[in-house]
Amino acid sequence: MRRSFARRLSSLKAISAFVREFLAREGLDDDAASDLNLVLEELFTNLVKYGRGVRGDVTIALERGPDGVTAEVVETGAERFDPTAEPEVDVRQPLAERSPGGLGVHLVRRLAKTFRYEYEDGVGVTRVAVRIPRLELRLGADGHGSLSGRLDAAECLRVRPAFRDMRGPVTLDCSELDYISSAGLALFIETQQRLLAAGHALRLVNIPARLRVIFKYAGLDRLLDIG
Repeated sequence: MRRSFARRLSSLKAISAFVREFLAREGLDDDAASDLNLVLEELFTNLVKYGRGVRGDVTIALERGPDGVTAEVVETGAERFDPTAEPEVDVRQPLAERSPGGLGVHLVRRLAKTFRYEYEDGVGVTRVAVRIPRLELRLGADGHGSLSGRLDAAECLRVRPAFRDMRGPVTLDCSELDYISSAGLALFIETQQRLLAAGHALRLVNIPARLRVIFKYAGLDRLLDIG
């Protein structure tokens, strides 16, 4: 998915909307947008403030990969401006010695899995890969297992076959579950209905308090076996 934006700070709102549109198309929830939005804002802001050469539009391309999202920030007709060459920030310096600047690239380095720059024939391309945590399902032969990560719409599609293969009573430890969407709740309902019809049940234990509230809002604290 690719879109061009005017090279001015007022475009940041449109970039954020572009990210949300991309995530919706990929079946990812808005909650996954935080790191990606921050990385793109820092890279775009740097081009607006410090980029040199022709001041045309900036093109941003987003692509979903197996472990996250790859983003390209492209400027055409520009002079070389390599953000990856910026010096590291010493965050351990005392306040009196700290420079207020330089933190944007520092944050990109910390949030991005990869951070590269290429320049050829007046075209500068910054590429970053931002990890979006996936759901990890572990299930033993005794029916005891665990869930960790994000149970969003995209991950539900990926793990649905594993849930459909569950047989007998199943107990899942949810202590490391970070996020659940309505699609995740629907997957639990579907699984519980199937197991109950076979004389068994799905039991969810150690659900974090912030997620337990979501189960309560959906009325699932009464319909599911939650320990």
